[in-house]
Amino acid sequence: FAQVGRKAGAKEVEAQVTKVQSEAELALLTGCVIIVVLLGLIGLMRRQAASEKAAAWAGADVKLFAACLGVGWAVRFLVPIPEGVTPQAWSMLAIFIAMICGVVTGPLPPAGVTLVALAVAVASGTVTFAEGLRAFTDEVVWLVLLAFFFAEGFQKTGLGDRIALTVIRAVGSTALGVAYGLNLAELGVAAAMPSSAARAAAVFYPITVSVCRASGSDPAHGTRMRCGAFLVECCYQATAVSSCVFLSGAAQNYFVLKLAAQVGVEVPSPFRTWTVAAAAPAAVSFVLGPLL
Repeated sequence: FAQVGRKAGAKEVEAQVTKVQSEAELALLTGCVIIVVLLGLIGLMRRQAASEKAAAWAGADVKLFAACLGVGWAVRFLVPIPEGVTPQAWSMLAIFIAMICGVVTGPLPPAGVTLVALAVAVASGTVTFAEGLRAFTDEVVWLVLLAFFFAEGFQKTGLGDRIALTVIRAVGSTALGVAYGLNLAELGVAAAMPSSAARAAAVFYPITVSVCRASGSDPAHGTRMRCGAFLVECCYQATAVSSCVFLSGAAQNYFVLKLAAQVGVEVPSPFRTWTVAAAAPAAVSFVLGPLL
């Protein structure tokens, strides 16, 4: 029995050594690939700078790009993998962290950072090609994209401005009336624009700022407390409320509905059910928000 135990222990140690060696080889190979990519970018920069018609480098910021890749490499190979987590899952986490660092620091535009992360995940075998492109076939992702298209159309055609200003003209004789007018306009637009960020930033915030300045409330002149702070806060609260009233009020609502379906919770007539369930609390929030 002792001999069998020693053999089993020797096999376990040998397996651990083999695992460590393979991880070291993978870390070395990955580091070499990163260095080659960075050297290639540096070579392109120098080649462009040496040309007769030298223009400003429009590619990736090599220093920030190297820092993001270094963060991902360090998370994958220097941080011990927790017990119960597979190497594939840990690799995905490292790629995700590096991608977030890239989005925050901006060595490339966010879309470019995402494509690089997707390419790394597929090339490293962390995910298959089909798994990497699965999100592009998700109807919710395309709905979010369409929401930003709608927001751009609202902004360029001025439809959102006309809706908001019409409501303000009808009920905007006081600051409280303007707040309710903006809230009503937000509520009306929310049913057709499933992006709370697009509504708030592209449509209603510019209108609110214009109304505040026309009323003599401008942070640059130290008069933001005249009515500007109040109206901006009301618009913020109205965006939150309108996003909850309609299923189409925010893209994340569709994600919630899809997650519920994945765990077996099917909602019949989702648009009607969602609106009926949210109507009462939304109405209370809508009425009391500006007053409070």
